[in-house]
Amino acid sequence: AEAQLDLADCFAALGQSGQAAWVLRQLLQRYPRSAQAAQAMFRLAGIEEQLGRRDAARRLYAQVIELYPRSREAALAAAQVKRLR
Repeated sequence: AEAQLDLADCFAALGQSGQAAWVLRQLLQRYPRSAQAAQAMFRLAGIEEQLGRRDAARRLYAQVIELYPRSREAALAAAQVKRLR
């Protein structure tokens, strides 16, 4: 899962948001309980937001809070949900 996060970062750095999102979705499908899952979902929400899909981003941020409530990303996601209202 960690290698997939790194791969998504590489795609994002190259401006290939669609590829980065695909890799993150694959990570979440394969490893939903991994230590990297909250981070992957949070990053995916950020990509959705960058692509102008605010509703999708808001839903993903809410899922981070619901599925990974004790994660650092949950606190960050709460701030993003408020900002996107």
